[in-house]
Amino acid sequence: MIHGDVWGPNRTSTLSNKKSFITFMYDNTRLCWVYLLKEKSEVVQIIKKIVNWFRFNLRPKYKCLEPTMVLNFLIKLLEFFS
Repeated sequence: MIHGDVWGPNRTSTLSNKKSFITFMYDNTRLCWVYLLKEKSEVVQIIKKIVNWFRFNLRPKYKCLEPTMVLNFLIKLLEFFS
């Protein structure tokens, strides 16, 4: 299973003017990814990027693509509300 969370905006920003971040954690390996965001509107592109990474790198290890299906649902939901 893959967990994700969006946090921000923070009052202070990084040197590159980013105030929010999104994290993903993969339960099986405890791998964690953190993407810094200038705006929360970048979330859809980041989710697409992480879904493609999982499809390319982990697909041979899966017999079922449930995490990818969940992320695809989240992408569609985020696009609907954007």
